[in-house]
Amino acid sequence: MSTKSNISSESSNGLHSLKELSSNQILGLIVFIGLLAIPYVYNSHQSDKKHRRSEKVKSELKELRAEYITLKSEIVGQNKQSDVAKRLSDKGLIPISEAPVDLNIEDD
Repeated sequence: MSTKSNISSESSNGLHSLKELSSNQILGLIVFIGLLAIPYVYNSHQSDKKHRRSEKVKSELKELRAEYITLKSEIVGQNKQSDVAKRLSDKGLIPISEAPVDLNIEDD
C-alpha cells in the first residue's frame, strides 16, 4: 500500500510544480518541445521516403531478374546444335557428316 501512496503523492507533486511555473517558463517549455518535434517529424519523413525508394528498387530488381532469366533461356535454346544447323542451312551451310581428318606435319 505504501507504493501506491508514494506514486499518488509524486504525481500530485508533479502537478503542483507545473502550476508553479510562470507563463514565460511554460511558453519556453512549449517552444522547446516544438523544436524537438521538428527533427522528429523530418526524420520520420526521410525514413518513409527511403523505405519507399528501397521497395521500388526491390520491385525493379525482381522485374530485371525475370527478364534476365527469360532472355537467358531464349539464348540457350537458340544455341542448340539443331537450331544452329537450321539457321545455317538457310544460308547454304550444312553440317559435316564425316569425321574431320587429322593432318600431321613432320618437322625436319
